[in-house]
Amino acid sequence: MKRGWIMSKDGNTEEVALYVLKHEHITWPPTMHVKEPGEPIKYFTGEDMYRRHEVIEGAAYLYLQDTEANKDVPTDLVDWVRKQVEDSQGV
Repeated sequence: MKRGWIMSKDGNTEEVALYVLKHEHITWPPTMHVKEPGEPIKYFTGEDMYRRHEVIEGAAYLYLQDTEANKDVPTDLVDWVRKQVEDSQGV
């Protein structure tokens, strides 16, 4: 079973729905910003773009902010994703 997570810019991780995994790039949050009366409209920016990284071939993916610093997934995040997959499989 495929699984995927996103690490948001505030450092929190959240599992994403399966249909999201077919997209190489996504915006996060997945909905438009809430506009309160009297506030200017906030559009998506480059900081809202996330790129999919394959952590375990064909099984686990991690979305990280699409920046130069995130070209490769840090080792500690790879280990975390592997642990999540192992825990879900009861290994």
